[in-house]
Amino acid sequence: MESLNFEYLKQKNEELAVLGAFAEQYVHSDPASALVKLRLFGEILTTDFLFHNEILPYPQESFVDMLYTMQNQKLVPPVVLDMLHLLRKMETVQPTARQVELLRKCYFGSQNRF
Repeated sequence: MESLNFEYLKQKNEELAVLGAFAEQYVHSDPASALVKLRLFGEILTTDFLFHNEILPYPQESFVDMLYTMQNQKLVPPVVLDMLHLLRKMETVQPTARQVELLRKCYFGSQNRF
């Protein structure tokens, strides 16, 4: 599956590219599924980031625990942690207008920063 917004990830992590493309495809037809894909995207991205920084998460470590590790060690800016916490909290709920707006800000912010 191809995506305008996630295709560039295929070179580094095909799994992230596929999850992002699925989320993008489902965003209008099945928002709950899109959120599940985005949450998994965030979790895999976080795990990969920790491995890249030679921090090995415990096998049963939760997504929130990994985010706290990143926060405590000051590995990423607070805005990135906020984006990842937002994805974590939106796992199975229908997004509110405020959450959708925050996701838009995350997306457009990522285009300029990352």
